Amino acid sequence: ARGSECLDLEAGARALENVSAAIGHWQELQPSSRHSSPTSTNGAPPRAVLFGTAEAQARIHALQHPEARVCRSPATKFLVLNTGILSTGHGIGSLLHIVASCLALAQEMGRVLVAHPGDDNVFSQDPQPGTAQAARLPEPLPFCGTQTSLECFFLPISSCTMADAMALSNSGQDLPWYVPSRHEEFLQASAPRVLQVTMEPFKMIPAVLKVHHEATFRVLLVSQVPPPTPPTVVSLALQDIAEPPAGYKWSSSRSPWYWARAQNTAFLMRPNEKTRRALASRRAKAFGGSDMAPGTVSAHVRHGDKGIEMQVVAMDDFVSAAELLRGLAPGLLPLRQLFVSTEDPAVISRAQHYASLPPDQAWDVSFVDVERSNLPLSGLISTFGGVNEMLNGLLNLQLAVNCDAWVMTIASNWCILIDELRATVAQKASHPLVDVGFRCFQGCED
Repeated sequence: ARGSECLDLEAGARALENVSAAIGHWQELQPSSRHSSPTSTNGAPPRAVLFGTAEAQARIHALQHPEARVCRSPATKFLVLNTGILSTGHGIGSLLHIVASCLALAQEMGRVLVAHPGDDNVFSQDPQPGTAQAARLPEPLPFCGTQTSLECFFLPISSCTMADAMALSNSGQDLPWYVPSRHEEFLQASAPRVLQVTMEPFKMIPAVLKVHHEATFRVLLVSQVPPPTPPTVVSLALQDIAEPPAGYKWSSSRSPWYWARAQNTAFLMRPNEKTRRALASRRAKAFGGSDMAPGTVSAHVRHGDKGIEMQVVAMDDFVSAAELLRGLAPGLLPLRQLFVSTEDPAVISRAQHYASLPPDQAWDVSFVDVERSNLPLSGLISTFGGVNEMLNGLLNLQLAVNCDAWVMTIASNWCILIDELRATVAQKASHPLVDVGFRCFQGCED
């Protein structure tokens, strides 16, 4: 997703705009007029979309939005998505990528992925009125209400519903679960009509739920653990789109998988109108309502509990990498403009240091003015609330993707979200990106 081999230019951009208008996407990520011409004179690259994006988005939407008669047909099979169990231990980026993997699994199995209406995702749980969490939430309660799945924030995953899936099933019996070791069995025509897909780790699924495999079921529940092949390869539903254009090739063996996950993630992350209104209001209050200045470099500095998985990188390294980017693309990045997103208030303080340097060295630093704490995920949710964390995260994501270059640690799922959206719906796949996760320009933090 970060190389020129993955691009088609104006034709792909125009096609994606037509698809986006039909299926719904981040309107706020549409490129400005300065990106509208391949012959732009201000240093900005032409619009460039990860190849095959328009066709992939249309394909995914068609698979997930069949006609009502198809949803009710006995021949249609389903995966029912549950995210609540795992959401207490996974950040938003990780959670969305797991859902994207479940969507890839549905494509591979010829099933429709639908959200469980009784899902209990921690990011979709409204705070109790009168609590400190409720006082921190700018939006009036209830925000999610009874919609406790990720569809509180995003457009529905499918035109089909849980009611469609269960219409021909015996509701008095437990729904069977998808089990990776039985993947080939579940591909057979005699497989249950409804399987559950849950975020619960496979080892924790009660044994009693594994024995239901009668053909009377058409719904399975799915576990977090991927099957032996998908989604580590491109699902059969997208394989014909995933072939690079003539004269280009993948940069690594993981590239096709990265491409497919980017497409599924972009489809899943179509904010609904309620979320759009909330982000616009928060942007006005916490970012002055202004647009991102052209030529701004985004630096997402992931700290918090990420230190458990990797050596976190200091703010100074991000600034050094941003200087490197300016040297590589002086026409695109003529000024020192930096947008910083992070959970760590110390990072913001350090970034402000660079704004106070002499004029020939100073950076114009911007960030969302919200309360921060360098806590692990559980601490952030208990302090600020899941809904608040989601909306603040999406606002920072929206602003980061509207930048023109990026410095990040690609080992972070949140950084991968930025990469996926900037290369697809933001139409900036040709803009420069530096991963500082494998190299420290100043010195990583212990």
